[in-house]
Amino acid sequence: MNEYRVEQSRIQDSVYEDHLNENRREQSLSLAEKLLNKCLVTDTCIFSLVLHKKTLRVVDIYNVQKEDPARAIAFLKSLNPPAAEPPKDTIVENPEDSVAAVVKSEMDSSKKIDQPQDSAVAAVLKSPEKKRIGYNVLMFYYGEFLEDEFGGNSIEESAGTETGFTWFYRWYFYSAGSFQAGMGLSSHYADGDFDKLIGSKNAEVYFQYHNLAIEWPLAFRFGVPIHKYIAPYVSGTLTIRKPLYMWLDYDVDVEYDYYYYDSNYGISSHQWQEEGGTFHTGFYEFSDWEFTIFLGFGLEINRIFSIECQKIFASGNLYGGHHYETLLDKTYFRVNFQYAW
Repeated sequence: MNEYRVEQSRIQDSVYEDHLNENRREQSLSLAEKLLNKCLVTDTCIFSLVLHKKTLRVVDIYNVQKEDPARAIAFLKSLNPPAAEPPKDTIVENPEDSVAAVVKSEMDSSKKIDQPQDSAVAAVLKSPEKKRIGYNVLMFYYGEFLEDEFGGNSIEESAGTETGFTWFYRWYFYSAGSFQAGMGLSSHYADGDFDKLIGSKNAEVYFQYHNLAIEWPLAFRFGVPIHKYIAPYVSGTLTIRKPLYMWLDYDVDVEYDYYYYDSNYGISSHQWQEEGGTFHTGFYEFSDWEFTIFLGFGLEINRIFSIECQKIFASGNLYGGHHYETLLDKTYFRVNFQYAW
């Protein structure tokens, strides 16, 4: 009688165990399908699972790679942890256990991936970082410029230099092509001379000035990568410039007529007399604006450093002020240095 009861109890336990195993298998397959659907839409798939120990009911699913990269690394390093006492009601499944094994099997069959675990771990830890498209940029430039008109007067000869600091924000629309816009301060220094008729008398005016301006440059750059970190490029820049203040110093030499008797040449002759120098300072009018188009070529290094040479292609203004010589006139250029972060 006792043997019969023992046998019946053993059979019941066996049936219960079979039922429990079948239930666990069904839960595993269901969970595997859920995880597979999640993994198929992501580049990397590292999940931490918290399951009920007996029934394999899901308590929590945590996307480690997406939500906590530091924990992902720790999780990868703990794939084979030392034996530890599990919690009473829950257990964190190891990827080598049944559920993770089913997930791995399903992913392998659907994605046709056959590579060792170490390679998968290395691929996750060394996944490529996508470059951002927006950068702050600080630019400094220095160069020469020439003027062919000053205050509505045609200049015979001039020389000038310009310096400036500009802040940009740069957007990349492909790996070596970008658009940037910003605002900065610039300063011009120039000297030259021109002829002018004062009343009925000829005069020659010598001038020298400094001025200060705010400018807003808009630039496109089109480059060709020749190395992982190096890209030569060409550029076009429209600069809108608002002159603010000028320090001007000028001298005027006026030609006077006077008469004396000369047996060889007659009676009339001319001489020049210096009228003296005048120093003038003052603000520009609000309506005084300048517009300049630069063409240039340069070299960009890792999107961080750039060096570029530029030359004026065209210029104009809304007042009878400065008109700068352009690309087809004389040889001169400016150089700018840019740092991005």
